Amino acid sequence: MSGAEGTWDPKSPFGKSIKRLVEIMTAETKSALSTRDARLNGLEKRMAALESSIAEFAYKGVWQPATVYRRHNSVTDGGGLWICVGEQTVQRPGDGQDWKLAVKRGKDARP
Repeated sequence: MSGAEGTWDPKSPFGKSIKRLVEIMTAETKSALSTRDARLNGLEKRMAALESSIAEFAYKGVWQPATVYRRHNSVTDGGGLWICVGEQTVQRPGDGQDWKLAVKRGKDARP
């Protein structure tokens, strides 16, 4: 240290050590922040994709011909609950690969 109390000479061995330490810490901090930012960007993209797909998780009522259903839509048909697993379809549930039976029709509730 030199001069006023609490100051140091950046050209002194102590000052050079402090400067080098700050450079190292700055570089490590930038690297850590860059890694964090890349991970956050990836997570934000995944969240956006999930949020947009959640909108399609919807019960659309009784299946109707000529209605376009999208992946994750669900309908009732023949007493069963069906979930669309194709990208989109107008096909009747059970007539192809675009639907998956989620709940099978039960027996009538009679005593």
